[in-house]
Amino acid sequence: MKKFRLVVCCVLAAALLAPGLAYSAAFSIFDQGAKAVAMGNAFVAQADDPTAVYYNPAGLTQLEGTQIAAGVAAIWPKAEFQASKKDAALGTYYGQVTKTNDDEFFIPNFYLTNKYNEKVAVGLGVYSNFGLSTDWPDNWPGQYCSGATYTRIKSYAINPVIAYQPWKFVSISAGFIANYMDAQMENNILMPGGVFGPDGHMKVEGDDWASGWNAGIMFYIQDEFRLGASYRSQLCHDLVGDITVTGNNLINMQSGGTLDINLPSVLQVGASWSKAPFTVEFDYQWTKWSNYNMLQLNVDSTGAVTEIDKNWDDAHAFRLGFAYNVVKNLDLRAGLAYEPEFVPNETLDLIVPNGDRWTWSCGFGGQYGKWVADFAYAYLYEDERSFDNEAGDVYNAATGVKVGRLVGEVQEVSAHILCLTVTRKF
Repeated sequence: MKKFRLVVCCVLAAALLAPGLAYSAAFSIFDQGAKAVAMGNAFVAQADDPTAVYYNPAGLTQLEGTQIAAGVAAIWPKAEFQASKKDAALGTYYGQVTKTNDDEFFIPNFYLTNKYNEKVAVGLGVYSNFGLSTDWPDNWPGQYCSGATYTRIKSYAINPVIAYQPWKFVSISAGFIANYMDAQMENNILMPGGVFGPDGHMKVEGDDWASGWNAGIMFYIQDEFRLGASYRSQLCHDLVGDITVTGNNLINMQSGGTLDINLPSVLQVGASWSKAPFTVEFDYQWTKWSNYNMLQLNVDSTGAVTEIDKNWDDAHAFRLGFAYNVVKNLDLRAGLAYEPEFVPNETLDLIVPNGDRWTWSCGFGGQYGKWVADFAYAYLYEDERSFDNEAGDVYNAATGVKVGRLVGEVQEVSAHILCLTVTRKF
């Protein structure tokens, strides 16, 4: 029985790590302020509202007095999988299409800023910059792949910052980030033929705090032209939690475990030109996903350590934003962003497969007295990807023998995003 349990644990570890935590990786959340979202998140050289705490804290020296902003981003993701190979063990047939269940998640954010004097400003941000909810049908052909029936990740960052303007033409800033991550993944465990009893169900949960930092700089070249840059450091999480298997007495178990994951550093640079009534900004964003080169899982009950190479490439995103001042205190905005795929075919997974990503956005903002309201809508679409690698391998949990591979195409990966930010000036 002990040997049997060890086989089961090794199979579970392999299943858990095969796709990794791509839901946080392929779905980084940059939607931290409605004004920025409406402009395709091309905002690092403007950063002229309290969301500058996230986008570029050097912009805080522009803000007068004390300002409080609160907002929410509502995201509705979806995806489809089309099987391209018949597999009796998985119940797939050529052309079979499975859609994710309808789901949504809401991401709040909060910012507080204060201009201490003519040269110094401080701020505090509370937001989520990694997260996802993916919900596939319980009995779909990919049900035995890790996290492929249900995955949800939540993260919250607490980010105090300080900005300093030594000369009229430049501002600099730095901040500390305390980041909390809570993850949950579920999938079924194959016990084929009924010989070993019914299929099992695996649930993995874990959480952790990690620390990092951010910094920014802004150059005021002239009244119309600005340059900005911001940097967010890598976050190293050691998720600690439980692995629970139920539904079959042979494999029922509960064990503690840890999962080590490195989230990437991010550099964003941009240029903004503004001449009434128009504003245009172009940004380039570099995300160091090569930090995400390996996952390591430690299973407490067996002492097993499993390492899986991910070997992701760095990501390069290009963002373009426009704003038009219609009348006093009313702006219309639009944006476009493009990010080529950065996950290799060998390590692509089902949780949120990464393809070439396009994002179209629009919105508006208005001010009434000391109140400001900004609204944005964005549509995100990723190109289809072929799926045929080890992340789709399915094993007999009783024997550890591979019984099949899920092969097909992930398509219609998209999301609708609505954002609202309300700011009060004091």
